[in-house]
This record gives sequence, structure tokens and C-alpha cells, in this order.
Amino acid sequence: FAWTLGFAAHQGRRIVASAAAKVRAGYPFRDRDVRWDAAALRLYGAWTLLAGVVAGLVGIGGGMVLGPLMLAMNIDPRVSTATTGTMVLLTSSTVAAMAVAGGDVPVTYALHFASTCLAGAYAGRAAAEAHVGRTGRASVLVGALAAVGCAASAGCAAMMVG
Repeated sequence: FAWTLGFAAHQGRRIVASAAAKVRAGYPFRDRDVRWDAAALRLYGAWTLLAGVVAGLVGIGGGMVLGPLMLAMNIDPRVSTATTGTMVLLTSSTVAAMAVAGGDVPVTYALHFASTCLAGAYAGRAAAEAHVGRTGRASVLVGALAAVGCAASAGCAAMMVG
């Protein structure tokens, strides 16, 4: 834990220093670029740590919590969706590998569901890209993220009640 926190602090200092250098050089920031400074780093770092704790406590991917945060940071929805997907992939792959290695899940089940999920991910990505290309609006990504968040919340609530 201490090593990971130290690594995060080191990377945070690098991000802030890089952003300060860009400002000094007159870098043309885009509307959706995050303006990193010490205050933003502390705020988003705290939310990220909280997201990790929540993800560990309830067993969801950190991307389910960080996706809305990235949208609140005004990050482009395509970047937020890609980052969220990567975090969910890493979290779920690790848990699945541990379950298979521990003998809790047969390898054939894991391969079947992994293949099915991969096909669904490609289909969803193709549909989202087609929609954004046709309309120029990434709002479908925000809607999909909200739907997944609501479904996850409803699932957690149902498990607590039942």
C-alpha cells in the first residue's frame, strides 16, 4: 500500500510539473483538457482513492466510480469511456484469473464468458463509434455510463435486500 501511494504521489508531482511547464510555454489547452495544479491533484486524488476503497468493498470495478468523476472533470466522454473500460478490464481480468487459478470457476466457463464479453464489447464500441461519427455527439457514451451505473446500483441494492 505504501509503495503504491508513494508511486501515485510521484506521478502526481510529475503531472503538475508538466502542466505548469505547458502554461509557461503558452500551450494551447483544449476545452476538455484538465488544468492540473496542486488543488486539482488533491481533489481528484482523494476521489480516486475513495473509488478504490469503494471498489474493493463492494467488488465493482473502479471505473464504475471514476467514470462519473471524469465526466465531472469535463474530460471528453470518449476518453472517460476508454479509461473506464480499461480499469474495468484490468479489475475483472484479475478477479477472473484468481477464481480460475483457485479452482472456483472451470476454465471452460471462464473462456466462454470472456469470449462472449469480448464480442459484446466490440459490438458496443462499433455501435458507439458509428453513432458518434454520424451525429458528432458523444452523449450516447454518457448515457451508457449512467445506465451501467444505475444497473450496478440496483443490483447492489437487490443483493442487500434479498
